[in-house]
Amino acid sequence: MMGIIPRCVCRLKMLAAGVALAMAMVTPVFTFSPVSSHAETENYSGVRVVQEGGFIDIPYGSIVQGSIEHSGIQPNYVINPPSDAELEKFLERARKLNKQKIPLWEKVEKVLGIVRRAMPRKDYKDPRYLALLEKYRRTNRPVPLGEYLKIRAGVCREYALLTHLALKEAGIDNKFVYAFVERPLITRAEYGLTALTREDHAFTVIKDNKQLWIVDSYSPYFNRQSYTGLRNGISIYNKHAPAQDALPGFRKIIKVRKFPVVRLLDADCRETISNILKPPRVKILPDQSPVL
Repeated sequence: MMGIIPRCVCRLKMLAAGVALAMAMVTPVFTFSPVSSHAETENYSGVRVVQEGGFIDIPYGSIVQGSIEHSGIQPNYVINPPSDAELEKFLERARKLNKQKIPLWEKVEKVLGIVRRAMPRKDYKDPRYLALLEKYRRTNRPVPLGEYLKIRAGVCREYALLTHLALKEAGIDNKFVYAFVERPLITRAEYGLTALTREDHAFTVIKDNKQLWIVDSYSPYFNRQSYTGLRNGISIYNKHAPAQDALPGFRKIIKVRKFPVVRLLDADCRETISNILKPPRVKILPDQSPVL
């Protein structure tokens, strides 16, 4: 076991630094197979790439690429409940829904409630959120997803990751998707004008009655909207899933990204990951602004 730990540490440092991996083409076809097979043969010193963007099913024991590998500020994520007590506690709430025989959309709404209650702070400039990102960037470590639950703050990536995992534990097949979108920025009803913005956005997708629907715990502009409709661009008048409030403004999924990359750790790494991924010992005072 003593020989295993250094190898795993080396691999995780490699991931945190941003490994340059060849990006294979991913066709955004919605299937419920565990992972895409196109990259399964790519092994990188015990870290296996199982998905590169598209419609993603994230396995436990994996590292999910953050924005830091694309000139952003979000470190990579560790998805491993056995070594992440906060994440395991969160997922246990969703797990209880699995045995409940209730309609699909009622169960979806319960999952969304679990996520939103756990993560009430959703501002990109939240000081707790920025401090957490800075703390892990300083040590080149990926962040266990449960760390965001501890500070109860995150943005669309963290919300979508938690929603994806919670839906699965509740027995609802779904995919994590990261896309380039267009949505309303400012609505001025009195003039009938809507300013639009384009940005990257994370959400989940489920299938109901042979149709694909967005489940988004972060943005009301995409939640319960038709995936097919969003690819073409939709407005208030388009068909939406049950109980969705009608919202003004045009919105569209412009394209599904070829990232994040999901890398699965070998079993030996997962066995010792609780020791490797202890929070870094970096002291950040409450009134100290992180340097970005």
